[in-house]
Amino acid sequence: LKGAIQAELAVVYLLPESGGRLPDGTRVMLQDLASRPDLNGRGGVIRAWDYALQRYSVELEKDDAKRNSSGPQLPSNPDLLALDDVDSDDELQQETSKVELSIPKKIMVMPKNVLVDLEPPRKRLEELVRNWNAWRGRPRSVSASQDAEAVAAALGPPLESMASYLQEAASAVGTGSTCGRDGADLIEFECREALQGARNLAAKLLGETPEEPPPAPPMNEPPPALVPVAGSGCEVSQALKEAAEVAAASIELRQKKRSRSRGRRKRSRSRSRRRRRHSSSESG
Repeated sequence: LKGAIQAELAVVYLLPESGGRLPDGTRVMLQDLASRPDLNGRGGVIRAWDYALQRYSVELEKDDAKRNSSGPQLPSNPDLLALDDVDSDDELQQETSKVELSIPKKIMVMPKNVLVDLEPPRKRLEELVRNWNAWRGRPRSVSASQDAEAVAAALGPPLESMASYLQEAASAVGTGSTCGRDGADLIEFECREALQGARNLAAKLLGETPEEPPPAPPMNEPPPALVPVAGSGCEVSQALKEAAEVAAASIELRQKKRSRSRGRRKRSRSRSRRRRRHSSSESG
C-alpha cells in the first residue's frame, strides 16, 4: 500500500501541467536543439536546475554500442587476421574516439528541449502490479474467531480495485511511452485519475487520511528560509519586548526635548516682542 502511494510521487511530476519542473534524476531525451542537432534524440539524466538561466543541466549518456561492446571482435582463427584488418580496426576506433570527444558530458538546455522518457516509470508500475497481484493472491492466516471466507470476501473487492487502479496507470504510461513525443499529453488525465484512485484506496485501507502530493519542484528560486534565533521562545520574546520598550522610551525622550526647545524659542520671541513694544512707546 505504501508502494502505491510512492508510485504516484514517482510518476505525477513527469506528466504535463505538474506546476513545476522535472525532478533531478529524471531520464530525458534531447529534442529540437538548433545549435547541436547532432544531440537530438540522445538520452540523458537531469542533474540540476539553474534558477538564473531557467535551464536543466543534463548529463548525457554514452553510446549503447560503446557500452555493450567489450572491445574489437577478433576472428577465432589467428591466421585470418591480416594487416589490413588491424589498420581498419584502428581507423574505426580513432573515428569513434573523435565522435565521443565532440559529445559533451553535460549540457544546459531549456525545458522545451527535453522529452521525458516514460520507460522507467512504466517498468516500475508494471513491477508494482506484479508484486501486488502476487501478494493479494497468497493465502492469509486468520485467528480461530475469524471466518476465513468472510475475511476473503471483505478484502477481495478493495484489493481487486487496487490492482485495477495500478494496472490502468501502468497501461496509460506504457501507451504514452509508445506514442513518443505527444504520449504524455495523451495519457495525462487517465494516469492521474488512476494514481489518485490508488492513493485514496491505499490511505483508506491503512486507516489514514488521503493527502495530495506535495508541489512539484519550483522553477523559481524559493526565498531563503528564516534562521531561528538560538534560545528558547520565551527568552527571544522577552528580548524583543525589552528592545521595543527601549526604542519607545528613546522616541518619547526625543519628543520631549523637541517640545522643550520649541517652548524656549516661543518665550524668547515673546520677550523680544515686548522689548520692541516698550522701546517704541518710550520713543513716542
